[in-house]
Amino acid sequence: MIQNREGTVRALGSGSPWSVRKQVGTTLKQRQTCFTHRKPGFGVSFLQKTPSSPVRCHATGFFSSRAEMFWWKDGEEIHDYVEHGEILPNADGTFQMSVDLKIKHSLEFDLMLSSGFPNVPEYVAMEILDGVIIAYYDSDIKTGQTRLEWVRKLMQNNSQHWAMHLQNCIHYQQVFKVETQSFQQSSNQTGGVHIFQGIGGCGLNNKTAKLTGILKYGYDGEDFLEFDLTQLKWIAQRKEALSLSQLWNEETQSLFYNADLVTNQCNQWLTGSLIAGQSTLLRTDNPSMSLLQKTPSSPVRCHATGFYPESFLMFWRKDGEEIHEGVDHGNVLTNQDITFQYYVDLDISSIPPQDWMRYDCVFQFTGAEDRIMVKLDKTLIKTNRDESSQTTIIIIAVVIVLSAIIIIIIAVGFAAYKKRNGE
Repeated sequence: MIQNREGTVRALGSGSPWSVRKQVGTTLKQRQTCFTHRKPGFGVSFLQKTPSSPVRCHATGFFSSRAEMFWWKDGEEIHDYVEHGEILPNADGTFQMSVDLKIKHSLEFDLMLSSGFPNVPEYVAMEILDGVIIAYYDSDIKTGQTRLEWVRKLMQNNSQHWAMHLQNCIHYQQVFKVETQSFQQSSNQTGGVHIFQGIGGCGLNNKTAKLTGILKYGYDGEDFLEFDLTQLKWIAQRKEALSLSQLWNEETQSLFYNADLVTNQCNQWLTGSLIAGQSTLLRTDNPSMSLLQKTPSSPVRCHATGFYPESFLMFWRKDGEEIHEGVDHGNVLTNQDITFQYYVDLDISSIPPQDWMRYDCVFQFTGAEDRIMVKLDKTLIKTNRDESSQTTIIIIAVVIVLSAIIIIIIAVGFAAYKKRNGE
């Protein structure tokens, strides 16, 4: 479920059609504003899933499919860390759109306790920095692990710090077991297959120096409880959690500790991690671009891999203009070396071969001016079709035809031989 910056749920309803044109701005974090040209009767909301997610300025209920929406800072339109979404239709004939403002740095701790799943660790904990898992622990291995060299050095140079993290992981495993029982009692459940999740963390916008924090719990795949930093209280996300939220809100000391945990303490850990891993985290790795296709009738896939950071734009263009029709976007995936990969498919079924060169695929890091482009060129497309097998089939066919011809020649020659000999 998408959350707004105050930690409360926003319902995205549709509004009435526009009647008067005017400009309205929604302010975020004092100096940054989301603007859209609109008419009365529709809503503009700030939404955010986690501290590592972008802040989404979402507008819905407007009547025209032609709209302008952008972020401002100090009265000037900004493009750094901004990503525009598509204009989408609502069921009532109105439209919705969004513009994301990406928070530059974030630190998040994801914890999960499960029961009833065979061959799955009962307890898993992950530390995630800027969307990348930097440390991992589960109840089977019983120790912290990482794939990043700079994190290994940090573990060695600050062993007490990481020993504390390890003890916290072990501690929260026991806490989760107790809290899971509370969740089950609140939901009138006993035994069976269940998943209990906890997410805590903070996000730092290095342009505004504004810090955000989040602390929430989920049960069996749904939001259950969320901590409201502005009110210093737990908010029930389901009716079954109401009694538990009331009980937790009576623990005043714990409420202040939670607020400090996801702001001050988390910010110290985030800052320390950024300093230790700056050579890795603040680098820029350009992608390797390629065009892929399964069969001649399949969409052409523009694939980018090996790039870092994750903040980027990638799209297809025709005659220099971004296009959306016939375009299908994939999901961002993490490579083993902690770089990323992504793809955008283009349906070419209605594109004449002579028009191919009018299309190109563009990759651009958010806020950067440089672009990496690949022309839609048949000679550049890689395919997994087995050309050798096709050649083999052709050779076999030729051999069969030649064999048939030889057999016919032999048969005709044999018949002529018999005739000459009076047989």
